[in-house]
Amino acid sequence: MKIYFSHSTSDYNDIFENECLQKIVIEHDENDFPIEIINPRFIKISSEDIKKLKGKYRDFISIMEKHYFKAIDDCDKIYAFKDSRTKKYTQGVLKEIEYSKNKGKRVIEL
Repeated sequence: MKIYFSHSTSDYNDIFENECLQKIVIEHDENDFPIEIINPRFIKISSEDIKKLKGKYRDFISIMEKHYFKAIDDCDKIYAFKDSRTKKYTQGVLKEIEYSKNKGKRVIEL
């Protein structure tokens, strides 16, 4: 089972990120294993594309489609977490949730 781990970039490489990963694993029983968690932090994107993520909205969406939505397509479900500081979904997470639901993916919002 492949799981997409949607979370705020401000939580990348943070204790909260590890706690979220543990929650995902705990939610599954032995019948679900092996599971593979796709963490967008490890999706390789160019520095030029990173700049576009922070630019115009249409550029942001094109990079989401190019990298993140493509990864979601290969997953069975998505776990979406709110930002640890603001307790809200970031724009990127909201787009990943919306995309996943439109594709008929199971979305677990935490």
